[in-house]
Parts: sequence; structure tokens; C-alpha cells
Amino acid sequence: MTNYQITNYQSGLLEKQEEITQKVTKDWTSFPQLSIKQLRKNYSRPDFDPELLKYCFLDDELIGYIISKIKFDFLNSRLIGQIQFPIVLPGHEQAVPLLYEEVIKTLKKKKANIIETRASEAWGKTIEYTKKFGYTFKKLLSAELRANLQEMDIEEPGLPFEEFSISKDGSQFIKKLIDFWGIQEEEAKAYLDYLDHIEDRIISLPAYFEEGIIVTHGAVYRTKNNPRGAFVFVSLPGSDKQFKALIAKIARVAKNNGADYLITQLDDLDIKLLERFQAEGFSLEARINLYEKKLV
Repeated sequence: MTNYQITNYQSGLLEKQEEITQKVTKDWTSFPQLSIKQLRKNYSRPDFDPELLKYCFLDDELIGYIISKIKFDFLNSRLIGQIQFPIVLPGHEQAVPLLYEEVIKTLKKKKANIIETRASEAWGKTIEYTKKFGYTFKKLLSAELRANLQEMDIEEPGLPFEEFSISKDGSQFIKKLIDFWGIQEEEAKAYLDYLDHIEDRIISLPAYFEEGIIVTHGAVYRTKNNPRGAFVFVSLPGSDKQFKALIAKIARVAKNNGADYLITQLDDLDIKLLERFQAEGFSLEARINLYEKKLV
């Protein structure tokens, strides 16, 4: 077997880590990839544990990594380890079980009781890994839909959309999210914070207002690891007419920005929008599932 070396996180390798991620996941859709700026921020936090990020080297060259974290499940009074299956360069598949076993050892040492991971048909071999490492299906996390911009009948939006301002419109936006989705204030604020965190990737935050009140809101952003796609959020869908106009606005913005297709993910909260997206030309591409495994 090739002589791979597994280590904990080392500083100075974030650019190489991002390069590997982009190369491996270039054809994956809706795979979450943080920017270098966000990675640096996360890894400089006081609560960051370098033992939970494992690097794999061959002849001093980084060829892959595995990310994990631990959260406390207050409801069941237990520690849950959450992992992302190994990301390794092509030709180094032998490193996958090595990285996986090392991070599991660490999670056991830190007293994790359960391991959770996400997997999708659209994310390389992740479904295969759930079987290989003995995970069981827990629940559907989200459904992924896609629309080809070349095939969409993109009409004029028909409504006067404005660009949403986080600083100016954020307070009423949070209240609208709480009312429409039935979520807690903390969740609504976290979503607004997320939009702020990915500001460097957002190309538009279209919003429709009636008498100064936000009615419809969406987001469209691009990522380096998916140069042909544009990702879509619909935060406030409004009426069928307003939803249709919002998708038309987003499609125009994305097409003008060079995208070939739109991608959206619907989770267990907004899955009720599935038929509305399909009515606008989106087709179901893949499902992202949560899997779990007990540690013994």
C-alpha cells in the first residue's frame, strides 16, 4: 500500500485544501464549499479543534482531507460527531479509509456516541461510502432541482424588483421569515447572517416591496467549484404570480452573469415549494440525505 501520512490540521495549507476541493467536486452540484476567507475565520476561532480536521500527505504533498465536528444533542444528552466523507485527489482512493478511520478514532476519544454524515447521488461516491462504512438512512435533508437557462422561457419579471439591503431591510425581513416559515427568531437571524457571510458570492438579492413592506425575496449566487451553475434561494415566495416573477428575475440575472443553469435545494422546511419550482421549469436531480452510525 502507498505510504500515506495522516496528520491533524496544519496552518498554511488552506489554498491547497481549496484547490483539492475544487478539483474533486467540480462536477458535484450543491456541494457546500466555504471561501478561503470563511475557512480562515472558522479555523481561527477559539473553539476550533485541529484534531477534527485530518490531512493526508504523500511525499509531503497534500492529497486529501476529512472534516468533522462535534455537537451536543441536548434532547438525548449525547455527543454527535458530524463528518464530511474524505475529499481526495483522483488516484488516491486508498487514502479514503485511512482518513476516515483516523477521524473516527478521534471522535471516539472525544466521547461521541453517534456519527452523522450527509450523502447524495450528486456528490461523487458518498452514497457508496455510507454502505462501505455501515451507515443507515435517517432522513431526507433536501431535494436538489435544476433548470436549464437555455431551455427556460424567460419572460420579463413584470414586477419592480429592488436589490435587497441587509442593513436597511434586515429587521422587517427577519419578522417576515418568522411569520411565513414559523421559525424562531434565532433561526431567522442565522439565515440573514448566512447571506451576509456569502456576500462575496452573491450576484443578486432581488426583493419585491408593496408600500415599503417586503413581500417576495430571493437570492442567487455563484461558486468557484461550479462555474456553470447559479444557486437559488427563495426566502419569501409570495403569491404564484410573484413567485413566477421572482424566478424570471433570477433567471435573467444568472444568464447575464454567464450561468448555464439554476440550482436550488429544498429542505424539509421549504419542500412545499417543490411543485412551484417544477412549474417554472425545474426538474428533480438528486436528494441529499442524512445518515447515521452508532459508535461502539
